[in-house]
Amino acid sequence: MTAGAAPAPLLMPRLRLRPFAGPDFAALRRIDGDPEVLRYRSRPEITPAATLAFLVQADHDALKPAADRRQWAFAGVRQADDALLVQIGLTRARDGADEAFLWYSTRRDAWGKGYAAEAAAAVLVFGFEALGLRRLFAECHPDNRASLRVMQKIGLLPEAHTPAEDARWPERAGFLRCALSRDQWAARAR
Repeated sequence: MTAGAAPAPLLMPRLRLRPFAGPDFAALRRIDGDPEVLRYRSRPEITPAATLAFLVQADHDALKPAADRRQWAFAGVRQADDALLVQIGLTRARDGADEAFLWYSTRRDAWGKGYAAEAAAAVLVFGFEALGLRRLFAECHPDNRASLRVMQKIGLLPEAHTPAEDARWPERAGFLRCALSRDQWAARAR
């Protein structure tokens, strides 16, 4: 990947992951504005202004060299009709870290169809192969069984929080965490 260039779209059987663009606002609001999608998130509401700020930040981040980036955000669009179904990405645990948080949200009418797992599997490969990350982790509310299934489908393993982590992010205390190291991932690929 060239410095400053956005990654090429990641292609899967049904989805294409590409960087977000300004015209994605209305489609992203279908995810960000749906109370059922937000039900298990740490933020109970995402305003239109917050969605716009996210798109502006994603566009800004896409211009940075990979070494200077903290976040990679992808629009998961269905190849058949270019409909945005999944918002997904990676956020480095801290600047310069070789571990990242995997996050995703799926449009409600696309729930239960495997889109989130398909997208998450592609982002896992992107994180380990293209970014050279050492470890990826994801979290979900204990009642969000669908999100936990996504983590399990892509091979993430249960992991405990530390008290220090819970103190830093009290809104995530009690969430389930699953993780995978690059070595564990590579061993499975053999």
